[in-house]
Amino acid sequence: MLDSAHSITGLENVSMFRYAGMAVAMRNADQAAARAAHAVCGDPESSGAAEILRRYVLIGA
Repeated sequence: MLDSAHSITGLENVSMFRYAGMAVAMRNADQAAARAAHAVCGDPESSGAAEILRRYVLIGA
């Protein structure tokens, strides 16, 4: 797991989100990132990335 010294800040997320076709923030993201995202998923400990893949990539799976 990354510690805070290696994590991406909310402002960096928002900047990247401007270029993304679909921006997804984890539930534990800061408020600026969550507001800028197209969707918010669960945190990493609750398989948030898998949740988004099921919802948007594997539709109906």
